[in-house]
Amino acid sequence: MTELKPCPVCGGIAEAYIGEKDLWEVGCADCRIFATDEKKDKAIRLWNEVNSKEVETNSMLKPCPFCGSTEVEIDGRDEGYGVFCRNCGVWATSGRWWFGDSKDAIELWNRRVKK
Repeated sequence: MTELKPCPVCGGIAEAYIGEKDLWEVGCADCRIFATDEKKDKAIRLWNEVNSKEVETNSMLKPCPFCGSTEVEIDGRDEGYGVFCRNCGVWATSGRWWFGDSKDAIELWNRRVKK
Protein backbone atom coordinates (compact mmCIF):
# COMPACT_ATOMS: atom_id res chain seq x y z
CA MET A 1 0.00 0.00 0.00
CA THR A 2 1.15 3.54 -0.76
CA GLU A 3 2.16 5.47 2.33
CA LEU A 4 -0.23 8.27 3.32
CA LYS A 5 1.36 11.61 3.97
CA PRO A 6 0.35 13.48 7.15
CA CYS A 7 -2.33 16.17 7.09
CA PRO A 8 -1.02 19.32 5.34
CA VAL A 9 -3.00 21.54 7.71
CA CYS A 10 -2.41 20.13 11.20
CA GLY A 11 0.16 17.36 10.65
CA GLY A 12 -2.29 14.73 11.89
CA ILE A 13 -2.36 11.09 10.83
CA ALA A 14 -4.27 10.37 7.62
CA GLU A 15 -6.57 7.39 7.20
CA ALA A 16 -8.15 5.70 4.18
CA TYR A 17 -11.64 4.18 4.44
CA ILE A 18 -14.93 3.69 2.60
CA GLY A 19 -17.14 6.69 3.31
CA GLU A 20 -20.61 7.75 2.25
CA LYS A 21 -21.91 6.65 -1.13
CA ASP A 22 -19.25 3.90 -1.23
CA LEU A 23 -16.50 6.40 -2.07
CA TRP A 24 -12.98 6.03 -0.74
CA GLU A 25 -12.01 8.86 1.58
CA VAL A 26 -8.47 9.67 2.60
CA GLY A 27 -8.00 12.40 5.11
CA CYS A 28 -7.61 13.82 8.57
CA ALA A 29 -10.41 13.34 11.08
CA ASP A 30 -9.12 16.25 13.16
CA CYS A 31 -9.29 18.87 10.37
CA ARG A 32 -12.07 17.27 8.29
CA ILE A 33 -9.94 17.65 5.16
CA PHE A 34 -10.42 14.78 2.73
CA ALA A 35 -9.76 13.62 -0.80
CA THR A 36 -12.40 11.30 -2.25
CA ASP A 37 -12.68 9.00 -5.23
CA GLU A 38 -14.33 5.77 -6.32
CA LYS A 39 -10.94 4.03 -6.33
CA LYS A 40 -8.74 3.72 -3.26
CA ASP A 41 -5.43 4.21 -5.08
CA LYS A 42 -6.70 7.37 -6.76
CA ALA A 43 -8.01 8.81 -3.47
CA ILE A 44 -4.58 8.15 -1.93
CA ARG A 45 -2.84 9.79 -4.89
CA LEU A 46 -5.13 12.85 -4.62
CA TRP A 47 -4.47 13.11 -0.87
CA ASN A 48 -0.74 12.89 -1.32
CA GLU A 49 -0.88 15.49 -4.13
CA VAL A 50 -2.84 17.90 -1.92
CA ASN A 51 -0.31 17.22 0.78
CA SER A 52 2.64 18.00 -1.49
CA LYS A 53 1.27 21.47 -2.21
CA GLU A 54 1.86 24.20 0.31
CA VAL A 55 -1.26 24.57 2.45
CA GLU A 56 -0.84 27.11 5.20
CA THR A 57 -1.91 26.10 8.69
CA ASN A 58 -4.17 29.16 8.98
CA SER A 59 -6.21 27.89 6.00
CA MET A 60 -8.56 25.78 8.09
CA LEU A 61 -12.00 25.48 6.55
CA LYS A 62 -14.60 27.68 8.19
CA PRO A 63 -18.06 26.25 8.95
CA CYS A 64 -20.59 26.21 6.12
CA PRO A 65 -21.92 29.74 5.52
CA PHE A 66 -25.38 28.34 4.75
CA CYS A 67 -26.09 25.79 7.49
CA GLY A 68 -23.23 26.41 9.96
CA SER A 69 -22.04 22.80 9.84
CA THR A 70 -18.38 22.03 10.47
CA GLU A 71 -18.67 18.89 8.34
CA VAL A 72 -16.88 20.45 5.36
CA GLU A 73 -14.07 18.95 3.32
CA ILE A 74 -11.80 19.48 0.36
CA ASP A 75 -12.75 17.30 -2.59
CA GLY A 76 -9.87 16.58 -4.94
CA ARG A 77 -10.60 15.16 -8.39
CA ASP A 78 -8.97 14.98 -11.78
CA GLU A 79 -10.84 18.21 -12.59
CA GLY A 80 -9.27 19.99 -9.62
CA TYR A 81 -10.36 20.91 -6.10
CA GLY A 82 -13.55 22.14 -4.49
CA VAL A 83 -14.97 22.38 -0.96
CA PHE A 84 -18.12 20.51 0.02
CA CYS A 85 -20.51 20.69 2.99
CA ARG A 86 -21.60 17.18 3.99
CA ASN A 87 -24.61 18.52 5.88
CA CYS A 88 -26.42 20.66 3.30
CA GLY A 89 -24.61 19.70 0.09
CA VAL A 90 -23.23 23.14 -0.84
CA TRP A 91 -20.15 23.13 -3.10
CA ALA A 92 -17.53 25.84 -3.53
CA THR A 93 -15.96 25.72 -6.97
CA SER A 94 -15.22 28.51 -9.40
CA GLY A 95 -18.50 28.34 -11.28
CA ARG A 96 -18.59 25.28 -13.51
CA TRP A 97 -14.85 24.74 -13.11
CA TRP A 98 -12.77 23.25 -10.33
CA PHE A 99 -9.81 25.00 -8.74
CA GLY A 100 -6.39 23.81 -9.83
CA ASP A 101 -5.03 24.34 -6.34
CA SER A 102 -6.50 23.36 -2.97
CA LYS A 103 -5.45 26.71 -1.45
CA ASP A 104 -7.70 28.57 -3.93
CA ALA A 105 -10.66 26.38 -3.00
CA ILE A 106 -10.04 26.95 0.73
CA GLU A 107 -9.69 30.70 0.19
CA LEU A 108 -13.04 30.91 -1.62
CA TRP A 109 -14.78 28.76 1.00
CA ASN A 110 -13.44 30.87 3.85
CA ARG A 111 -14.39 34.17 2.22
CA ARG A 112 -17.29 35.92 4.00
CA VAL A 113 -19.14 39.18 3.42
CA LYS A 114 -18.30 41.76 6.05
CA LYS A 115 -21.41 42.97 7.83
